[in-house]
Amino acid sequence: MPREPLRSQSGGRGGIATAISRPTDEADNIKVAVRVRPPLPKESGSECGLWLSGQQLAVGGKTQSARGDDEECSMPRMFTFDRILDAQANQAKVFEVTGVNVVQNALDGYNGCLFAFGQTGSGKTFTLYGNGCSAKAWEDEHSAGVVPRLARELFRKAAELDDEVRVLASFLEIYNERLRDLLLPSGASDDHLLRSASTDATTSLQLRQHPQHGVSVRGLTECPIANDQDLQVLVEMANRRRATGATNLNSHSSRSHAVLRLRLRRSTVVNNDEGVPWLSAVAEGDSGEAAPWLPRASEKTAVVHLVDLAGSERAKKACTSGSRRIEGVHINSSLMVLGQVIAALTDRNVKRHAPFRQSRLTHLLQDSLSGNSRTFMIATVSSALENVEETMSTLRFAASVKKVRTFAQVNVVDELTLAALMQQHPPPPPPPRLLRVPTPHWPG
Repeated sequence: MPREPLRSQSGGRGGIATAISRPTDEADNIKVAVRVRPPLPKESGSECGLWLSGQQLAVGGKTQSARGDDEECSMPRMFTFDRILDAQANQAKVFEVTGVNVVQNALDGYNGCLFAFGQTGSGKTFTLYGNGCSAKAWEDEHSAGVVPRLARELFRKAAELDDEVRVLASFLEIYNERLRDLLLPSGASDDHLLRSASTDATTSLQLRQHPQHGVSVRGLTECPIANDQDLQVLVEMANRRRATGATNLNSHSSRSHAVLRLRLRRSTVVNNDEGVPWLSAVAEGDSGEAAPWLPRASEKTAVVHLVDLAGSERAKKACTSGSRRIEGVHINSSLMVLGQVIAALTDRNVKRHAPFRQSRLTHLLQDSLSGNSRTFMIATVSSALENVEETMSTLRFAASVKKVRTFAQVNVVDELTLAALMQQHPPPPPPPRLLRVPTPHWPG
């Protein structure tokens, strides 16, 4: 690993690697894990009836009627998922189930996505980030969430490789259906990470779709990071800027969908017969090479999305009004479109149109939900009686997500691919050689 942060170029020969995917037949379903939040003190003694057994979870017991009275559930509803994490499961266990695979897939050249879904106050942000994003909380082995552990594991594994691994980080939120750059430099910044960012304060964010690259965010700030401490600085600053507010259900409720994106580039350079890296070797004369400027190297790229979805809420139950109510309407609207997209993707009897573009959230996650990605979902639920309707809704949605299939591809460029691209787009001719004219000497 290089000691100094490196910037991955978006154009020229450096940008070629992101345009090529090696086709595979690795179609797979989205992996879904369910985490049951421990009951809060005010919820003690009001269990809705959650029975866990291996990969199965049953919801039964008492439910609330429309009048608010308790009534018995006639038949427990059974759900099956890839993993079930009960209230005793710690943060390390959650990362072992989900984050470890995301790291390895990214280093192998597969795009990845991990998103947390659930009602407000069910523990989504805690699952991803733990008790905050400060340096102390980031290093806390007991409470650190999936993201800090993922960052440590990523750079630990990268350091063990002989290859060069470069990472770029960006952070945005979707607030009231508007994209907001949470790493956008405001004024003069003394932070070396932000000074090396690739965007200015006047750039607006726009979603763009490319037939090969997929969906991208134009104008998004990207910062090179060399270790997990660099990422912690960025995430802490971004979370301070994220829209949050107090509701009756959560005193620190997220009022936006937050997306942390990591772009990886893993380069392997092969030496030539003389032991010199081919990238540095200079061919003299006619050596018979079709393109002597080509590096004998392979390069893998990957994009990882870590998504903290805002929780669905009912205005009457959350006791929201004014701007908080408007935020809740936009949150519920985007989650409703997400549900429509999932329903369209899982309907195998009729080929339905998936309305990805009806919401910024689904448009941004289009590749993660149906394209070139290995995707994981963490569904967080509460076992409290008062939340049984939200728990059932979350589990039904998670069961639908589990049926969605994605088609992951290795994003790689090797020597032969580069040669073909160079023949189609040859490099510009070298600049003319400059001759140094000796300064005339005038006698006397």
